[in-house]
Amino acid sequence: MSDTKPTDTDTQASAGEPECDSVADHTAEQQNETHNEPETPETKPEGRDQRYRARLREAEAQRDTLAETLANTRRAILDQHITAAGYKPSAFADLPVEDVLNDAGLIDADKLAAAVTARVEALGLARQPRRPQVDPLVGGGGDDPGRTSDRAAWDAAFQPR
Repeated sequence: MSDTKPTDTDTQASAGEPECDSVADHTAEQQNETHNEPETPETKPEGRDQRYRARLREAEAQRDTLAETLANTRRAILDQHITAAGYKPSAFADLPVEDVLNDAGLIDADKLAAAVTARVEALGLARQPRRPQVDPLVGGGGDDPGRTSDRAAWDAAFQPR
C-alpha cells in the first residue's frame, strides 16, 4: 500500500465513469448461468414436441368420446320417437341418423315421420298394441263422499275419550 492519498482528479475520474469491468463481469456471469443450465424436458424442443403430441392425443381421445356420446344420444332420441309412433325401434336400427337431421344437427320431426312412413309402407309393419298408460289421478278415491280421509282417521285416533 502506498502512503499517497487519492487526488481530486482521481476521484472525479472514477466517479464520472461507470465501472465497466464489474458490469461486464456481471452480465458475463448471467450469460454463463443461462448457458450452463441443464436442458430439461421443458426447455428442449423435443420435450415441447412431446408435450404437444400428448395434448393432441388427449384432445383426439376426448373428441372421439364426445362423438360417440352424441351418436348414442341421437340414436336414443330416434328410438323414443319411433316407440312413440307405435313401432319397435329394432325395425329401424339400420335407419341412418344423418338422414333425419336438420341443418343444425338436431332430429327433424318431419324428416323422421317421412322416414318412418316410408319404412312402414315398404316393409308392411304394423303398429304395436300399446298398453294404456296409468293415470295416477284416477282411482285415488278422492271424490268418494262416503269415505273418510286418512287425516280424519288419524285425528280421531288421538283425541281424548
